[in-house]
Amino acid sequence: MEEVKRLRLKPQKVILVARPHHARRAYATFIKNTNIGKIISAPCELNFRYSKELSEILVGEIDRLILYTKKGDIQKQKIPKDVMEAYDVLSKSLGN
Repeated sequence: MEEVKRLRLKPQKVILVARPHHARRAYATFIKNTNIGKIISAPCELNFRYSKELSEILVGEIDRLILYTKKGDIQKQKIPKDVMEAYDVLSKSLGN
């Protein structure tokens, strides 16, 4: 985003590539901070196996979606009930 502003570019479409667990927050950030007409979210593929590290990453992403929405840094996100239930289970399993 900073480079687009620095170069004074005015793109009409952007393909936003991010890790799958960052894609939603990246999209919400772009929506909040740019006037780009169309943003296409294209998460890259990653192969994950269940691990504590993956659980920490996913819980952290939900934490940031909630926090950054409250701060006004990103567009308001509606997090589905089943995602919040999974978040609660993972968070408790990590001792949060």
